[in-house]
Amino acid sequence: GTLPVLIQRYFLKQLFDRVFGRWVLRNGAASIALTELERSQLLVAGVPKERIVVIPNGMDFSKELELPSPGTFRRQIGVDQKCKLIAFIGRLHPIKHVDLLIKAFARINIDEARFAIVGPDDGALLTLRQLVSELGLNKKVFFTGPIFGHKRYQVHVDADVVVLPSAY
Repeated sequence: GTLPVLIQRYFLKQLFDRVFGRWVLRNGAASIALTELERSQLLVAGVPKERIVVIPNGMDFSKELELPSPGTFRRQIGVDQKCKLIAFIGRLHPIKHVDLLIKAFARINIDEARFAIVGPDDGALLTLRQLVSELGLNKKVFFTGPIFGHKRYQVHVDADVVVLPSAY
């Protein structure tokens, strides 16, 4: 997702790409793309198709998984089973548009709904916490920080909805 110049430090990214980036892409042993979109971007950048490998990000459900018992994540954050639980899982960066989720959550205004924001800070946490406070959602929105490995499945098992509104 770092090939196109989408966000922040636009001129530094262009300079890097012109001086080093394109050379590295064209001469590297291989390039990993997470999606077919990234694969097509690498092709446009001049990476030979035989040196592009698509390895999707996310969860591998091709193997049988031993999922955690329902309720584990809800207990950790203090959310009752009767509440609807909305979750965002990802890094907290402006490109992920968690701010839009918080504003939408405020608009639905359902008493028995909670919103868990799961992920490491990548520059947006302070702004998101301020937004939650401004909207009076401190008792309904939970910031858990990052959750890694098998424990992430606890969030998926307990959430009624998982939303990723990323711009990219």
